[in-house]
Amino acid sequence: MRIQTNDEVPMKYAIADANGWTTTLMISIGVATLCAPFVLWSYAPDDFQSFVIALAICASVAAPFIWLAIAQSRAEVRLTDSGLQLTIPWYGRHIDYTQIDVQGITTVDLNSDTPLRPRWRSNGVGLPGLRLGWFRTRDKRKALLAVTQSKVIAIPTHDGYVLIASVASPQALADAIRKRALTSA
Repeated sequence: MRIQTNDEVPMKYAIADANGWTTTLMISIGVATLCAPFVLWSYAPDDFQSFVIALAICASVAAPFIWLAIAQSRAEVRLTDSGLQLTIPWYGRHIDYTQIDVQGITTVDLNSDTPLRPRWRSNGVGLPGLRLGWFRTRDKRKALLAVTQSKVIAIPTHDGYVLIASVASPQALADAIRKRALTSA
């Protein structure tokens, strides 16, 4: 186990948790979906085969909501020797430092009138307090989001998209990426 000294760049930056209401909503949808077959079975207790089929279907619908509620709380941005590792449900990836536009890294408040504000969801999750996945920004750029609050870091890549993430200290992460990118070059 490596011990980190004060002069080293922190390696891990947690994505801020979605607010409690969002997590409660995801778990409630999952539990309510799982309860539906039991309610239906109470009207036709002799039809066990239909109950099992309904339970299987509802479990397959509920599982992603429950899993997302749990997994999003473990989301993080980790700096490795070779690049940035984004650990988020379904959309995690590794981005080499050579693919990051280090000069373009900024911190942004999404509540302000910024061109980086997400506008359209193309493949992702959009719940109150949680935006996760692929979106288009107001300036029509492709963006990979892991957003739970308005203060975010925007990390443009040379692959044609910008990573936008909510971390506790966006400026500290920006400085750490710049430092790691310079030392890995």
